[in-house]
Amino acid sequence: MVAGSVLGREDIASDFIQLGLFIITVLVGLLTHLAIAILVLFIISGKNPFRILRFSVEPFLISFATTSPTVAMSEMYLGLDNYGTSKLTSRFVVPVCSALKGDGPAVFIASACVFVAQQMGVELDAAKIIFIM
Repeated sequence: MVAGSVLGREDIASDFIQLGLFIITVLVGLLTHLAIAILVLFIISGKNPFRILRFSVEPFLISFATTSPTVAMSEMYLGLDNYGTSKLTSRFVVPVCSALKGDGPAVFIASACVFVAQQMGVELDAAKIIFIM
């Protein structure tokens, strides 16, 4: 099925260029989201926002390897405790974030909708893009 779809394309080079641009768009969206989250953390707490990233590397890698943030909850607790977050706050926030972690997939899904619309030749005006967001 995949081979038939690939062979049916007329200009596969431009398709791969558009796919590469899609990947870059998703990565830029995720990095923008990270920058906004770091900025909000700095504004609210007044602490060095890059310090928490040092404590977040191991839970992130565990979540990435297992594709489940729930598996890394104990490491998240340790990282937040080492960062200086109160146990009351961390014990409430970590399970909620593990269950409702939807910001990364939301960036991907919105980018994928725009990509598919462009591939299908659908005209996207500002109202449609805002609706996708």
